Amino acid sequence: MSEPVQPLQAEAQTEAGDAFFELARTRRSIRVYAERLVPRALTARLIDCATRAPSNFNRQPWQFVVADEPSWCKAIYELLERGVARVGSSDKADELFHLLDHVRTWLYPLRSSPVIVLAFYKPSPERLDQMLSSANEAAGDVTHYNPNLITLGMAIQNLLLAAHAEGLSACMHSGPLPFLRGVVNRLLHLPPNLQLAGVISIGYPAEQPQVPPHRELEKVLRFLEGPVPEAWLATPTRKE
Repeated sequence: MSEPVQPLQAEAQTEAGDAFFELARTRRSIRVYAERLVPRALTARLIDCATRAPSNFNRQPWQFVVADEPSWCKAIYELLERGVARVGSSDKADELFHLLDHVRTWLYPLRSSPVIVLAFYKPSPERLDQMLSSANEAAGDVTHYNPNLITLGMAIQNLLLAAHAEGLSACMHSGPLPFLRGVVNRLLHLPPNLQLAGVISIGYPAEQPQVPPHRELEKVLRFLEGPVPEAWLATPTRKE
């Protein structure tokens, strides 16, 4: 049994809080990496930090597959490149032109990244969605209820922050997912219920991107104040 975490003293809490907020504030999605290998032990440390994220019912529904050898990184990149080309050749009406152009534009970090992490998760059972939909008196939309995906997102954020803390840079890529899903499970002999939900490139930074625009806090934050309206206190009823 693990020992309980001891609370920090007030002064240490302030220092730790300031350090964390600075870490979160200065993290960037860097896409150009130095020609320098990342020690495997350090990569494992980042993944360990990722797995410390909270998870629904502590199910820890994640699986991480790491390529840190040049031949494997190249194989993943070329598999993705072939997938994009295959979809492009079948898109005769150019309906996917903008999507494919966007994906091709942002493939370059995976071409030079010394570490590529494939992040998988186990989706919640579809039957759970159906049960919630039938039992939900308010008839809310729960067809895509998937706390396990949110869980993996929290784990990936842990990884991104840990990489920054270690002097590395990490970038989460979602564009490659449609071109790798399924085929990568088959090649890695992974069960089909594991869904690829993130491709992360990791390396030592070789660029200093500008600080991107940030939405003002007042535009994304709202505090609930004043008396609670009667509608909130009534029992929700199913919509006809």
